[in-house]
Amino acid sequence: AATPPAAAPSASALASRDAARQPTRVHARAAGAARRHAAARAAVQAPPATGVLRLAISPWGQVEVDGAPVGTTPPLSRLTLPEGAHRITVRNGAAPAYTATVQVDAGVPATLRHHFGP
Repeated sequence: AATPPAAAPSASALASRDAARQPTRVHARAAGAARRHAAARAAVQAPPATGVLRLAISPWGQVEVDGAPVGTTPPLSRLTLPEGAHRITVRNGAAPAYTATVQVDAGVPATLRHHFGP
């Protein structure tokens, strides 16, 4: 007895099978996005190296680091900054501003000293 031929798969069944075998553009984009997010998380988890800048300003000064205000010294006496060169500006009322470039390195505290006045 002959076995009757198996019914041919429908067109929708073939399309579903083919879709399951080949990644779609959406899947490729999602995989790429997942890799980018993983790289971003790794970058966030590894903070940049930092160092300490000690401030010895008298009688007082408003301190800016790379153009951004960070506080008044005293009471501010130390800053933790990313490694590298930073432009420090200190202002005290009508006195001329004092600006210096300091190199900040991890493990080696730097000190900035300035006295406003005679």
